[in-house]
Amino acid sequence: MGLTISQAIVQTHGGTIMCDSDVGRGTVFTVSLPAASAKALLDGD
Repeated sequence: MGLTISQAIVQTHGGTIMCDSDVGRGTVFTVSLPAASAKALLDGD
């Protein structure tokens, strides 16, 4: 359930979650979000 909620939040912000799993090595989740523009940062959006 936690990953489902995380995915919904990330998608709401225009991002993605990728998953890569190797037996015996583990699993890596990569969260990618779009960068905010300088204007958005200055405006506090």
